[in-house]
Amino acid sequence: MPRVYQTKLWRLEIPDTWKAEGSGEYAMFFRPDGLGTLQILGSENVGRTDLAAYARENSPPGTLFSEAVCGRLQGVAGSRIEG
Repeated sequence: MPRVYQTKLWRLEIPDTWKAEGSGEYAMFFRPDGLGTLQILGSENVGRTDLAAYARENSPPGTLFSEAVCGRLQGVAGSRIEG
């Protein structure tokens, strides 16, 4: 049965096979077998430009970024494929 994680800014359901780390406005969700990771950093005080700069500075080389919109939430999505 899916588990629900939520804060005042977001809500997420993850499958039982995924694990969660962190709390509050920073959380990471991942599959223990290493295939798939979702990191969430939420803040009402960080502007879109600041968020994009933070993501680029703190992501592995080769990560591609695009705008992400989900309902009222807006942010930055990064993707990288190894192998």
